[in-house]
Amino acid sequence: MNSPSNRIGIDEDWDELLSLGIIQEGDSHDGITYVTDGEKWGAMDWHRNPIIPIIYEEVVFEEYAYGWFHFVCIKDSEYDIIDGNGIPKLLGLKNYDNRDFDPVRYFICLANSYKRGGRCIAGIEVDCNNKALQNNDGNPRWIRPIANTSYGEIPNNIANNIKMLSLVRIMDGLPYPEDAHRENVRYLKMEVCPLSFSPEHILLNQFVDKVHQSIFGNRGRAVSVDMASGLDYSLMFIHVQNVNAYIDESREKSKNRMRFTYYGTEYDFPITDPAFLEEFRREPERYENIPDVYLTLSLGLEFEGWHHKLVAGVIIPADSKKPYNTEGGSYMEQQKQIHHNAYAKWTTEDDEQLKNHVEEGASVQDLCRIFGRNEGAIRSRISKLGLDIGNSTPHIFCQDNSHASSHNNHTNWFDECERELVRLLDKKSEIEEQINDVRAKILHGMESYCLETIQSEQFSVSYSPAKTVMQFDSKAFRTENEELYSNYCKPKQREASIVVKRKVKE
Repeated sequence: MNSPSNRIGIDEDWDELLSLGIIQEGDSHDGITYVTDGEKWGAMDWHRNPIIPIIYEEVVFEEYAYGWFHFVCIKDSEYDIIDGNGIPKLLGLKNYDNRDFDPVRYFICLANSYKRGGRCIAGIEVDCNNKALQNNDGNPRWIRPIANTSYGEIPNNIANNIKMLSLVRIMDGLPYPEDAHRENVRYLKMEVCPLSFSPEHILLNQFVDKVHQSIFGNRGRAVSVDMASGLDYSLMFIHVQNVNAYIDESREKSKNRMRFTYYGTEYDFPITDPAFLEEFRREPERYENIPDVYLTLSLGLEFEGWHHKLVAGVIIPADSKKPYNTEGGSYMEQQKQIHHNAYAKWTTEDDEQLKNHVEEGASVQDLCRIFGRNEGAIRSRISKLGLDIGNSTPHIFCQDNSHASSHNNHTNWFDECERELVRLLDKKSEIEEQINDVRAKILHGMESYCLETIQSEQFSVSYSPAKTVMQFDSKAFRTENEELYSNYCKPKQREASIVVKRKVKE
């Protein structure tokens, strides 16, 4: 971190520049005076000592409660945060949100999990009315306090006082993003407020992730370091049904894990919530099928090039009407729990509102939140009404590669691709049949003339007689050697892909 005193401009004679008219005084804030030449900005304290150099494109004075303030200095699309004494707090930020620098911030704890000798505390930031604050994409704002320890873990003697759904206050917090862990915040002091909340649906639903339909960008158990660096989140709060907590005894050391389904994909992650684990060890059969539960999911610290996905918090709503250990509801019932208007009839007024929102540039994710329906229902209605979401202004989530602009959501573009695929596949099938005929002739000729090889200008052909080949059956190996398979098989990140299958007419 470079100090402003080392930057060009701090030692210039500002009074002389003022007298010559090269620079001019700007607005005054509690004795702090802006100085600018129309393009570059600086600031002086009440003693007219320069504390911000005149090298910036703009200087913004940010004032908070209790007389606390700082300067946001902008240069080359980066943000330097400097306090009223000219001391840098953070330099070179790529993004700036003034809420990150409020001297007092509050969050409701949704995770208090194991983390390398201490705990990982995380929660959703709330305002003075305990209402969840939101990011620009509409998702709740997370805070993960980081202590001045080896791995940022919160010491147990502090973490033990913080329970799930406790209201926590941090003071003088500063953003401290690391890789995908963009929610990290260094703090001066953290304390529990004398207020906690009941785990009821009306509270928990405001914390649920409404943007991401896969967990941290893929459907596997881990995220590679390279992929994690492209994410802008490492925490999620989701509402799922029919969750199975179990003990995995296939390893040398047994693991407590949780299996659940989210947007049609089955996931299976380790559990790191100590409060839930204590209950689970006491009555494991009680949690074989949890019909209604909220989960906090987290990306763990990097290990051998991977960030593994964890269940860092488990909250069972107190007002759930579903008993334990009963068969789960249908997919329709699950969707109604997640989307309050799922399977409800579309009205004329709904259609008109949908048309207006599409014309205004709303993304499919926005429309899901507005109408309380899942993505499939929104896309289907858009298609039925003949709306063209591709012509609307796209909503882009800049650092999440799993969310492209909304113009890709429209399906008409596929018509041309489909016609081209059909033409090429027809041609490919015809050519492959002709090639196979020629290969059969070559094989028959080599057998007839007892030839092992043929060399020509363009081809080299080798003949192999029929023989029995032993083939490795990975599924059978996994079943019969589960421990060996688990110990030596590592997660492998696969790039995004599609599978195209042609429907053959009878």
